[in-house]
Amino acid sequence: MPNTQNSAIKSLRRALLTSTAICALAIAVPEGAVAQTIETPPGVYLELGGTYAFSLSDFDIGLGPVAPYPSVSTDDGDGWSGEITVGNKWANGMHAAMRFTYTDLDDNKASPNGIYVYNPIIGFFTAPNMNTEVDAEYHALEFEAGMEFGLGSGRMQVFGGLQYVGVERDVTTSSTLLAGTHNVESKFTGYGPFVGVRGGMPVGSGITAVGGAKFGVLYGEAEYKTNFTYAGVTYYPFKDGDHRVAGTINLEAGLAFQVGPGSVTLGYRFDALYGALDMDARVAAYYAPYRFGDSTDEFVTHGPFLRGTVPLGNVLP
Repeated sequence: MPNTQNSAIKSLRRALLTSTAICALAIAVPEGAVAQTIETPPGVYLELGGTYAFSLSDFDIGLGPVAPYPSVSTDDGDGWSGEITVGNKWANGMHAAMRFTYTDLDDNKASPNGIYVYNPIIGFFTAPNMNTEVDAEYHALEFEAGMEFGLGSGRMQVFGGLQYVGVERDVTTSSTLLAGTHNVESKFTGYGPFVGVRGGMPVGSGITAVGGAKFGVLYGEAEYKTNFTYAGVTYYPFKDGDHRVAGTINLEAGLAFQVGPGSVTLGYRFDALYGALDMDARVAAYYAPYRFGDSTDEFVTHGPFLRGTVPLGNVLP
């Protein structure tokens, strides 16, 4: 049977290991570097970035077909993430920016011997040759403001702001022997504050080692829905939801290269939304030994990224 505590510990351990690796990369730069840190000049700037994202999430989709019926889990697969930022930097080091991020992941898991899925209205059911498709989408709109200042031969930026976040995970299980599908939809929308720090240290002519960390809290609404569709008709719909608090962690590290008045950054990032998604299957009390799913599931991705920064000149006073 699924063990929610072990799943949470495993997720936290992955997050800590990844965080440690990224932070180590961010600070592992030579001492005494004489090159100049890459800086965005005062004025309006545009950033465009893309990430090849891999899922670190792990959630239950059903039970195995043979006693003792262990939980069967999967993740959100892989996909891409893009972001666009428009901001302004003032000569005194202050800055303000708006950022939009969108992530799309998908996965496919075959279960030739079938799995037991669950609907709170009709209970457990299964079939041979089952296939589970996962589609996950994430979007965030952020406003931030902060201050940049010198730190030795490098630069540091502290910032804070507000963010609105939405995430949705759709899980569809079907069988080659059945025309119907079992559908689960879990979504969360919330808003809240965040704080963070970014830094850069020169490592060569026109090259800067960069890194950043951001932490946030979200207050929002989670929703869980499940149903069974057959020949285009929906049967046994079930819906539940609650208000909850979730947490966000965003970490990145890489190398920035001067390109004319702008820069290009290559690096690796880790993005996590904890406690937001509800994947509890709502197994009835008399099936207690066979409960599966976590009501406070995470949405976690990591992967290499490429980001370009282009200064657009002094437009604002």
